[in-house]
Amino acid sequence: MKHLLSYLLLCLLSLPSFAQSGNNAVIVGGVSGASNTFAGQINSGDATVKWTGLGLVSGEMVDMDLANASPSPMSFNFTPGMVLEDARGEVQPILLDESLSFSLQPGESVKKKMRGYCLDYSKSPPSENTVENYEIATDLTEYEAAIAVLHGGLRLDGERKLKPVLRPLMHRTVVTQRAVWAVLGGQNPNSREELEKDLDDQIRYSSSVFPEGQLECLSQRLWSDVQKVMAEAAGNE
Repeated sequence: MKHLLSYLLLCLLSLPSFAQSGNNAVIVGGVSGASNTFAGQINSGDATVKWTGLGLVSGEMVDMDLANASPSPMSFNFTPGMVLEDARGEVQPILLDESLSFSLQPGESVKKKMRGYCLDYSKSPPSENTVENYEIATDLTEYEAAIAVLHGGLRLDGERKLKPVLRPLMHRTVVTQRAVWAVLGGQNPNSREELEKDLDDQIRYSSSVFPEGQLECLSQRLWSDVQKVMAEAAGNE
């Protein structure tokens, strides 16, 4: 398949205007509109898409292969908060963190790694190199709180109000994922103690050396930003 050279424009992550409105209802409405438009393009057969897992729970979770199957140029739009759902319910749904607008000529295609967040800790992440049966969700009712948290994190990050203790993008990813799980509740991890345990497991997996007391400090500072993101989302209801 032929790939558009102009796909580089997909990496521009400027937030759409509604993401800065401070109104969660407007944000969800915008995400719903974009979701229904994209779903219509796929369901009509005018475009085809394949989602391939990358084996991660958050961050770059899937490869998207998108092609224009129609006889005319087509425009595509993604906005933060669109959701991928596994039609079989076996793989965790994904909250996409992408702001993209681009066009494809007839027969042209694009491949891009898509960033996102896990929406159900009890399910497996999309398996590496496996084509998953994902579809864009058009009913976002159960994900509205998570969408608000995502946009709250993006606002705070854009205003430099988060206090990174990791590399900036990794810090935002960890903080946003934990805030999403916390606001969804259920079987999702939703406490600082669970965050600290996961950090401990990861650090011991990658390195046997970590100064005494540093782990608790790291988890506390990360959790402080998690709470800040949740408060930002709640304040815009």
